[in-house]
Amino acid sequence: MKKILIFICLLSAGYIYAGGLKVVSHYQVDAVADVYHPVTDANGEKILYTKDNYEGLKLIDLTTKEIRTISDNFTAGFCPVINGDGSVYFRSSATIDRLRNTNLMEWNSATKEVTEILPMSREQVRLQVKDNNMLIKSGNKKIGFRQGSILVYDDYNAIVVEQNGKAMRLMPVENGHTYQYATLSPNGKKILFVEPHTGIYTCNIDGSELKQYMRGDNPKWIDNETIAMIMSKDDGYIVEESRIYSLNLSTGTAIALTDNSIKVDDYTVAQLGEKIIYSTQKGELHIIEYNTEK
Repeated sequence: MKKILIFICLLSAGYIYAGGLKVVSHYQVDAVADVYHPVTDANGEKILYTKDNYEGLKLIDLTTKEIRTISDNFTAGFCPVINGDGSVYFRSSATIDRLRNTNLMEWNSATKEVTEILPMSREQVRLQVKDNNMLIKSGNKKIGFRQGSILVYDDYNAIVVEQNGKAMRLMPVENGHTYQYATLSPNGKKILFVEPHTGIYTCNIDGSELKQYMRGDNPKWIDNETIAMIMSKDDGYIVEESRIYSLNLSTGTAIALTDNSIKVDDYTVAQLGEKIIYSTQKGELHIIEYNTEK
């Protein structure tokens, strides 16, 4: 396993670091308030958001500033996904026989209608968009899979890679306890994940070539060589600092993209639109537009 030496510095608008990331602009979207846990489409033009407790789900079109309510369900805001055609997939929950059950719903962007895709059950629903194709897995049921499709997700003490009808459980970190935030790279060759006791890692889709980076939370791919992440500090009770950083996986250079005056709640990356979109702990919506050297 390789450990990458990390260099941390501050990035101001217009500054290009060796990894090739340049911040073009950084601004607040005033057309919307009470925004938490944003999720973007690939272009960064449409953004889903919810309350801080994930209740309800709304969609804002940044081009028209139109805001639409997708659902009022008390769990609708937990990890929704926007497909390449603009449709929204989200979960709603209900208590049945004193047990929490969840289904999968689709909001059609053309008809503006909501349809149930999977019925209420106790099965966990996995969602992943890759090349404008939605992959859905719930128990033994799979939707959207085709030859070569790769679904990657964390399953507590392992990372699961499903491809061509086979599932492989990876435990690449020696003495690793838990795996979180496992996601597939844009080119489908690497897995990004967190082992909460030891930090951020990448490995190949077979678990080989494990590399350890710094500690951070909720890492996301910017491109195949760059990720974003949240780094926070607290006193045991109150969050004192919560900032977004970018990390170049080749050079180990970590760049602070937000400063101490803003406490970041959650964020999302629009890879095609080259935007990092984040909410603050005050419910504000901010956008960082960037360029990457190719």
